[in-house]
Amino acid sequence: LGLAPRAEGLPAADVAERMHPDDRPLARRATDEAMRTRAPVDAELRVSDAAGRWRRLLMRGVVEADPAN
Repeated sequence: LGLAPRAEGLPAADVAERMHPDDRPLARRATDEAMRTRAPVDAELRVSDAAGRWRRLLMRGVVEADPAN
């Protein structure tokens, strides 16, 4: 994507900033569903790289919740 490598991975804000507008509702639904059910997130999105080309990104993750909340 043209971003500098980071040990902690790619921040969600960086992905959201580069995400194709048509894919934002899908990402929101997938994230909301994962938070509600604690099921893994698994969605394919389009994000722009540093040259402005659309690239496919597989978004996968799990929700970690603070037991105190």
